[in-house]
Amino acid sequence: MQASIYVHVPFCTHKCSYCSFFSIPRDGKERSYLPLLKKEIEGLKGLNITAPTVYIGGGTPSCMPIEFVPEVLCALKDAVTIAPGAEITCEANPETFTLEHAKAWAKAGVNRLSFGVQSMDDAILAHMGRGHRAKDVPAAIGYARAAGIQNISVDAIYGYPGQSMESWQDTLNKLCDLAPQHISCYCLTPEEGTPLYHQLNAGHLTLDEDAAADMGAYTIGALAARGYTRYEISNYAKPGFESRHNSVYWRRQGYMGMGAGAHGCVRRGGDRLRYCHSDDIIAYEKELASGDPFPNAVVLTKEEMMFEAVMLFTRMVEGLDLTAFQKEFGVDFFTAYPRANYFVQQGLARVQSGRFCLTLRGMEVQNSVLMEFLPD
Repeated sequence: MQASIYVHVPFCTHKCSYCSFFSIPRDGKERSYLPLLKKEIEGLKGLNITAPTVYIGGGTPSCMPIEFVPEVLCALKDAVTIAPGAEITCEANPETFTLEHAKAWAKAGVNRLSFGVQSMDDAILAHMGRGHRAKDVPAAIGYARAAGIQNISVDAIYGYPGQSMESWQDTLNKLCDLAPQHISCYCLTPEEGTPLYHQLNAGHLTLDEDAAADMGAYTIGALAARGYTRYEISNYAKPGFESRHNSVYWRRQGYMGMGAGAHGCVRRGGDRLRYCHSDDIIAYEKELASGDPFPNAVVLTKEEMMFEAVMLFTRMVEGLDLTAFQKEFGVDFFTAYPRANYFVQQGLARVQSGRFCLTLRGMEVQNSVLMEFLPD
Protein backbone atom coordinates (compact mmCIF):
# COMPACT_ATOMS: atom_id res chain seq x y z
CA MET A 1 0.00 0.00 0.00
CA GLN A 2 1.28 3.46 -0.86
CA ALA A 3 0.61 5.99 1.89
CA SER A 4 2.36 9.10 3.08
CA ILE A 5 3.15 9.42 6.78
CA TYR A 6 2.22 12.30 9.06
CA VAL A 7 3.62 12.29 12.61
CA HIS A 8 2.10 14.70 15.12
CA VAL A 9 4.21 16.20 17.89
CA PRO A 10 1.75 17.96 20.21
CA PHE A 11 4.25 19.76 22.44
CA CYS A 12 5.00 23.48 22.43
CA THR A 13 6.85 25.87 24.71
CA HIS A 14 3.55 27.80 24.96
CA LYS A 15 0.24 28.28 23.14
CA CYS A 16 -0.09 31.00 20.49
CA SER A 17 -3.19 33.20 20.56
CA TYR A 18 -4.64 31.95 17.25
CA CYS A 19 -3.69 28.26 17.41
CA SER A 20 -6.47 25.67 17.27
CA PHE A 21 -4.26 22.64 16.63
CA PHE A 22 -3.86 20.02 19.34
CA SER A 23 -0.86 21.23 21.33
CA ILE A 24 0.05 21.11 24.99
CA PRO A 25 2.83 22.63 27.12
CA ARG A 26 6.15 20.85 27.28
CA ASP A 27 5.96 19.92 30.96
CA GLY A 28 7.60 16.51 31.22
CA LYS A 29 4.97 14.50 29.32
CA GLU A 30 7.15 14.72 26.22
CA ARG A 31 9.60 12.23 27.75
CA SER A 32 7.00 9.44 27.59
CA TYR A 33 5.74 10.35 24.11
CA LEU A 34 8.53 8.87 21.99
CA PRO A 35 7.98 5.28 23.27
CA LEU A 36 4.27 5.61 22.46
CA LEU A 37 5.02 6.82 18.93
CA LYS A 38 7.51 4.01 18.41
CA LYS A 39 4.88 1.49 19.51
CA GLU A 40 2.39 2.86 16.99
CA ILE A 41 4.99 2.97 14.21
CA GLU A 42 5.99 -0.63 14.91
CA GLY A 43 2.37 -1.60 14.23
CA LEU A 44 2.80 -0.50 10.60
CA LYS A 45 5.13 -3.39 9.84
CA GLY A 46 2.41 -5.75 8.66
CA LEU A 47 0.79 -3.22 6.32
CA ASN A 48 3.53 -3.22 3.65
CA ILE A 49 3.51 0.57 3.31
CA THR A 50 5.64 2.52 0.86
CA ALA A 51 5.77 6.19 1.84
CA PRO A 52 6.44 8.79 -0.88
CA THR A 53 6.52 11.56 1.74
CA VAL A 54 6.96 11.93 5.49
CA TYR A 55 5.93 14.99 7.48
CA ILE A 56 6.70 15.57 11.15
CA GLY A 57 4.57 18.46 12.40
CA GLY A 58 2.90 19.84 15.45
CA GLY A 59 3.04 21.44 17.82
CA THR A 60 6.73 22.21 17.66
CA PRO A 61 9.06 19.33 16.77
CA SER A 62 12.07 21.60 17.32
CA CYS A 63 11.18 22.06 21.01
CA MET A 64 11.75 18.34 21.55
CA PRO A 65 15.17 16.83 22.39
CA ILE A 66 17.47 16.89 19.36
CA GLU A 67 17.47 13.10 19.06
CA PHE A 68 13.64 12.92 18.89
CA VAL A 69 13.25 13.40 15.13
CA PRO A 70 16.15 11.06 14.20
CA GLU A 71 14.68 8.35 16.42
CA VAL A 72 11.22 8.75 14.87
CA LEU A 73 12.68 8.49 11.37
CA CYS A 74 14.77 5.48 12.36
CA ALA A 75 11.62 3.73 13.64
CA LEU A 76 9.76 4.60 10.43
CA LYS A 77 12.54 3.25 8.23
CA ASP A 78 12.36 -0.01 10.16
CA ALA A 79 8.58 -0.29 9.78
CA VAL A 80 7.81 0.99 6.28
CA THR A 81 9.59 1.51 2.98
CA ILE A 82 10.57 5.13 2.51
CA ALA A 83 10.47 5.63 -1.26
CA PRO A 84 13.72 6.66 -2.97
CA GLY A 85 13.83 10.44 -3.20
CA ALA A 86 11.03 10.83 -0.67
CA GLU A 87 10.26 14.31 0.59
CA ILE A 88 10.89 14.31 4.34
CA THR A 89 9.67 17.50 6.02
CA CYS A 90 9.96 18.65 9.60
CA GLU A 91 8.37 21.73 11.15
CA ALA A 92 10.38 24.09 13.33
CA ASN A 93 10.04 27.40 15.13
CA PRO A 94 12.90 29.87 14.68
CA GLU A 95 13.59 30.34 18.41
CA THR A 96 13.91 26.61 19.19
CA PHE A 97 15.82 25.54 16.08
CA THR A 98 19.61 25.33 16.40
CA LEU A 99 22.53 24.33 14.22
CA GLU A 100 22.64 21.09 16.24
CA HIS A 101 19.03 20.36 15.28
CA ALA A 102 19.82 21.06 11.63
CA LYS A 103 22.83 18.76 11.53
CA ALA A 104 21.11 15.89 13.38
CA TRP A 105 17.94 16.13 11.30
CA ALA A 106 19.81 16.35 8.00
CA LYS A 107 21.87 13.29 8.93
CA ALA A 108 18.63 11.41 9.73
CA GLY A 109 17.21 12.19 6.28
CA VAL A 110 15.20 15.40 6.70
CA ASN A 111 15.44 17.24 3.37
CA ARG A 112 12.77 19.92 3.78
CA LEU A 113 12.04 22.32 6.65
CA SER A 114 8.88 24.32 7.30
CA PHE A 115 9.38 27.30 9.60
CA GLY A 116 6.51 28.89 11.50
CA VAL A 117 7.43 32.53 10.95
CA GLN A 118 3.94 34.15 10.77
CA SER A 119 5.25 37.74 10.69
CA MET A 120 8.44 39.79 10.47
CA ASP A 121 6.86 42.52 12.60
CA ASP A 122 7.98 42.15 16.22
CA ALA A 123 4.87 43.88 17.58
CA ILE A 124 2.60 41.47 15.73
CA LEU A 125 4.70 38.49 16.84
CA ALA A 126 4.45 39.57 20.46
CA HIS A 127 0.67 39.95 20.23
CA MET A 128 0.36 36.52 18.61
CA GLY A 129 2.29 35.02 21.50
CA ARG A 130 5.10 33.81 19.25
CA GLY A 131 8.38 32.99 20.99
CA HIS A 132 10.67 34.38 18.29
CA ARG A 133 11.39 37.78 16.82
CA ALA A 134 12.19 38.78 13.25
CA LYS A 135 15.96 38.59 13.81
CA ASP A 136 15.68 34.88 14.66
CA VAL A 137 14.33 33.91 11.23
CA PRO A 138 17.46 34.49 9.07
CA ALA A 139 19.55 32.70 11.70
CA ALA A 140 17.31 29.60 11.69
CA ILE A 141 17.24 29.41 7.89
CA GLY A 142 21.01 29.85 7.89
CA TYR A 143 21.41 26.86 10.22
CA ALA A 144 19.31 24.72 7.87
CA ARG A 145 21.35 25.66 4.82
CA ALA A 146 24.64 25.21 6.66
CA ALA A 147 23.56 21.62 7.41
CA GLY A 148 22.71 21.00 3.75
CA ILE A 149 18.91 21.32 3.93
CA GLN A 150 18.15 23.54 0.96
CA ASN A 151 14.38 23.07 0.59
CA ILE A 152 12.92 25.69 2.93
CA SER A 153 9.29 26.69 3.46
CA VAL A 154 8.00 29.54 5.63
CA ASP A 155 4.48 30.22 6.97
CA ALA A 156 3.00 33.70 7.36
CA ILE A 157 -0.37 35.03 8.52
CA TYR A 158 -2.21 38.11 7.27
CA GLY A 159 -5.42 39.78 8.43
CA TYR A 160 -4.34 39.76 12.07
CA PRO A 161 -5.98 42.46 14.26
CA GLY A 162 -3.98 45.68 14.08
CA GLN A 163 -1.85 44.48 11.17
CA SER A 164 -1.38 47.15 8.50
CA MET A 165 -0.83 46.66 4.79
CA GLU A 166 2.63 48.18 5.26
CA SER A 167 3.48 45.59 7.91
CA TRP A 168 2.31 42.76 5.64
CA GLN A 169 4.24 44.12 2.66
CA ASP A 170 7.36 44.37 4.81
CA THR A 171 6.91 40.76 5.99
CA LEU A 172 6.61 39.46 2.42
CA ASN A 173 9.61 41.47 1.24
CA LYS A 174 11.80 40.27 4.09
CA LEU A 175 10.74 36.65 3.59
CA CYS A 176 11.38 36.80 -0.15
CA ASP A 177 14.81 38.31 0.51
CA LEU A 178 15.63 35.13 2.47
CA ALA A 179 14.85 33.14 -0.72
CA PRO A 180 12.86 30.20 0.67
CA GLN A 181 11.65 27.74 -1.95
CA HIS A 182 8.08 27.79 -0.63
CA ILE A 183 5.85 30.32 1.14
CA SER A 184 2.46 29.63 2.76
CA CYS A 185 0.31 32.71 3.36
CA TYR A 186 -2.76 32.10 5.48
CA CYS A 187 -5.60 34.54 6.00
CA LEU A 188 -6.37 34.56 9.72
CA THR A 189 -9.45 32.54 10.63
CA PRO A 190 -10.32 32.93 14.33
CA GLU A 191 -11.07 29.43 15.62
CA GLU A 192 -13.50 28.88 18.45
CA GLY A 193 -11.80 28.15 21.75
CA THR A 194 -8.58 30.03 21.01
CA PRO A 195 -7.49 33.03 23.12
CA LEU A 196 -7.78 35.23 20.02
CA TYR A 197 -11.38 34.11 19.46
CA HIS A 198 -12.30 35.05 23.04
CA GLN A 199 -10.63 38.47 22.68
CA LEU A 200 -12.59 39.15 19.50
CA ASN A 201 -15.83 37.89 21.03
CA ALA A 202 -15.37 40.17 24.02
CA GLY A 203 -14.81 43.15 21.75
CA HIS A 204 -11.21 43.70 22.86
CA LEU A 205 -10.01 43.22 19.26
CA THR A 206 -11.62 43.64 15.85
CA LEU A 207 -10.98 42.14 12.44
CA ASP A 208 -10.84 44.25 9.29
CA GLU A 209 -12.07 41.88 6.57
CA ASP A 210 -11.62 44.46 3.81
CA ALA A 211 -8.00 45.01 4.80
CA ALA A 212 -7.44 41.23 4.88
CA ALA A 213 -8.91 40.91 1.37
CA ASP A 214 -6.58 43.65 0.15
CA MET A 215 -3.60 41.88 1.71
CA GLY A 216 -4.60 38.61 0.03
CA ALA A 217 -4.92 40.28 -3.38
CA TYR A 218 -1.57 42.02 -2.91
CA THR A 219 0.12 38.74 -1.97
CA ILE A 220 -0.59 37.02 -5.28
CA GLY A 221 1.04 39.71 -7.39
CA ALA A 222 3.88 40.45 -5.01
CA LEU A 223 4.97 36.81 -4.78
CA ALA A 224 4.57 36.27 -8.53
CA ALA A 225 6.92 39.20 -9.10
CA ARG A 226 9.49 37.44 -6.90
CA GLY A 227 9.18 34.12 -8.77
CA TYR A 228 6.64 32.28 -6.59
CA THR A 229 3.71 30.62 -8.33
CA ARG A 230 0.42 30.16 -6.53
CA TYR A 231 -0.60 26.51 -6.79
CA GLU A 232 -3.12 26.29 -3.92
CA ILE A 233 -5.30 28.83 -2.13
CA SER A 234 -2.65 29.61 0.51
CA ASN A 235 0.54 28.19 -1.01
CA TYR A 236 3.21 29.55 -3.34
CA ALA A 237 6.38 27.91 -4.59
CA LYS A 238 9.37 28.29 -6.83
CA PRO A 239 9.05 25.93 -9.83
CA GLY A 240 9.39 22.31 -8.73
CA PHE A 241 9.17 23.07 -5.00
CA GLU A 242 5.44 22.61 -4.40
CA SER A 243 4.81 20.68 -1.18
CA ARG A 244 4.61 17.05 -2.25
CA HIS A 245 3.24 15.99 1.12
CA ASN A 246 0.41 18.52 1.30
CA SER A 247 -0.45 17.72 -2.31
CA VAL A 248 -1.16 14.18 -1.13
CA TYR A 249 -4.01 15.61 0.97
CA TRP A 250 -5.38 17.84 -1.77
CA ARG A 251 -5.25 15.05 -4.36
CA ARG A 252 -7.03 12.59 -2.05
CA GLN A 253 -4.14 10.16 -1.88
CA GLY A 254 -3.60 7.91 1.13
CA TYR A 255 -1.84 9.00 4.29
CA MET A 256 -1.31 7.50 7.73
CA GLY A 257 -1.65 9.81 10.75
CA MET A 258 0.63 8.87 13.64
CA GLY A 259 0.55 10.32 17.15
CA ALA A 260 -1.99 11.87 19.49
CA GLY A 261 -4.46 14.06 17.62
CA ALA A 262 -3.32 12.87 14.19
CA HIS A 263 -5.77 12.08 11.40
CA GLY A 264 -5.40 9.63 8.53
CA CYS A 265 -7.26 8.61 5.40
CA VAL A 266 -6.56 5.42 3.44
CA ARG A 267 -8.13 2.98 1.03
CA ARG A 268 -9.01 -0.38 2.57
CA GLY A 269 -10.50 -2.77 0.06
CA GLY A 270 -13.07 -0.74 -1.85
CA ASP A 271 -13.64 1.67 1.02
CA ARG A 272 -12.14 5.07 1.77
CA LEU A 273 -11.47 5.09 5.50
CA ARG A 274 -10.98 8.21 7.61
CA TYR A 275 -9.70 7.81 11.15
CA CYS A 276 -8.27 9.87 13.99
CA HIS A 277 -6.36 9.49 17.24
CA SER A 278 -7.57 11.04 20.45
CA ASP A 279 -6.14 14.45 21.29
CA ASP A 280 -5.40 13.31 24.82
CA ILE A 281 -2.13 11.53 25.58
CA ILE A 282 -3.66 9.06 28.06
CA ALA A 283 -6.52 8.19 25.70
CA TYR A 284 -4.00 7.85 22.85
CA GLU A 285 -2.03 5.33 24.91
CA LYS A 286 -5.20 3.29 25.47
CA GLU A 287 -5.93 3.34 21.73
CA LEU A 288 -2.48 1.90 21.06
CA ALA A 289 -3.20 -0.94 23.48
CA SER A 290 -6.11 -2.01 21.26
CA GLY A 291 -3.71 -2.65 18.36
CA ASP A 292 -6.07 -1.04 15.83
CA PRO A 293 -4.04 1.01 13.31
CA PHE A 294 -7.22 2.88 12.29
CA PRO A 295 -8.86 4.07 15.54
CA ASN A 296 -12.24 5.83 15.53
CA ALA A 297 -12.58 5.02 11.83
CA VAL A 298 -15.51 5.90 9.60
CA VAL A 299 -16.14 4.70 6.06
CA LEU A 300 -16.98 7.59 3.76
CA THR A 301 -20.16 7.36 1.73
CA LYS A 302 -20.14 8.00 -2.01
CA GLU A 303 -21.72 11.43 -1.44
CA GLU A 304 -19.09 12.31 1.18
CA MET A 305 -16.28 11.26 -1.15
CA MET A 306 -17.76 13.33 -3.99
CA PHE A 307 -17.88 16.40 -1.76
CA GLU A 308 -14.36 15.67 -0.51
CA ALA A 309 -13.13 15.63 -4.12
CA VAL A 310 -14.73 19.00 -4.84
CA MET A 311 -13.56 20.53 -1.57
CA LEU A 312 -9.93 19.47 -1.92
CA PHE A 313 -9.32 19.80 -5.66
CA THR A 314 -10.87 23.27 -5.84
CA ARG A 315 -8.29 24.42 -3.30
CA MET A 316 -5.69 23.83 -6.01
CA VAL A 317 -5.20 26.09 -9.02
CA GLU A 318 -5.23 22.97 -11.25
CA GLY A 319 -8.81 22.19 -10.18
CA LEU A 320 -10.90 19.03 -10.41
CA ASP A 321 -10.38 16.57 -13.29
CA LEU A 322 -13.91 16.05 -14.65
CA THR A 323 -13.09 12.80 -16.48
CA ALA A 324 -11.53 11.31 -13.34
CA PHE A 325 -14.56 12.42 -11.31
CA GLN A 326 -16.98 10.63 -13.65
CA LYS A 327 -14.79 7.53 -13.77
CA GLU A 328 -14.61 7.25 -9.97
CA PHE A 329 -18.22 8.11 -9.13
CA GLY A 330 -20.11 7.03 -12.25
CA VAL A 331 -21.85 10.37 -12.71
CA ASP A 332 -21.15 13.51 -14.71
CA PHE A 333 -19.98 16.37 -12.47
CA PHE A 334 -22.51 18.92 -13.76
CA THR A 335 -25.30 16.35 -13.49
CA ALA A 336 -24.37 15.66 -9.88
CA TYR A 337 -23.96 19.38 -9.14
CA PRO A 338 -26.13 21.51 -11.48
CA ARG A 339 -25.35 24.54 -9.31
CA ALA A 340 -21.77 24.40 -10.60
CA ASN A 341 -23.00 25.97 -13.86
CA TYR A 342 -24.11 29.02 -11.88
CA PHE A 343 -20.61 29.54 -10.47
CA VAL A 344 -19.18 29.40 -14.01
CA GLN A 345 -21.73 31.98 -15.18
CA GLN A 346 -20.92 34.24 -12.22
CA GLY A 347 -17.18 34.15 -12.91
CA LEU A 348 -16.37 32.24 -9.73
CA ALA A 349 -15.34 29.11 -11.62
CA ARG A 350 -14.33 28.03 -15.11
CA VAL A 351 -13.86 24.82 -17.07
CA GLN A 352 -10.40 24.63 -18.55
CA SER A 353 -8.64 21.66 -20.15
CA GLY A 354 -11.29 19.29 -18.80
CA ARG A 355 -11.03 20.61 -15.25
CA PHE A 356 -13.42 22.54 -13.02
CA CYS A 357 -11.36 25.32 -11.43
CA LEU A 358 -12.18 28.23 -9.19
CA THR A 359 -11.14 31.65 -10.49
CA LEU A 360 -9.16 34.06 -8.33
CA ARG A 361 -12.44 35.56 -7.15
CA GLY A 362 -13.87 32.09 -6.52
CA MET A 363 -10.89 31.10 -4.39
CA GLU A 364 -11.50 34.12 -2.18
CA VAL A 365 -14.96 32.75 -1.32
CA GLN A 366 -14.30 29.01 -1.59
CA ASN A 367 -16.08 28.23 1.67
CA SER A 368 -19.26 29.92 0.44
CA VAL A 369 -19.04 28.11 -2.89
CA LEU A 370 -18.63 24.76 -1.15
CA MET A 371 -21.89 25.25 0.77
CA GLU A 372 -23.71 24.51 -2.51
CA PHE A 373 -21.93 21.15 -2.85
CA LEU A 374 -22.57 19.81 0.66
CA PRO A 375 -24.40 16.45 0.72
CA ASP A 376 -27.99 16.59 1.98
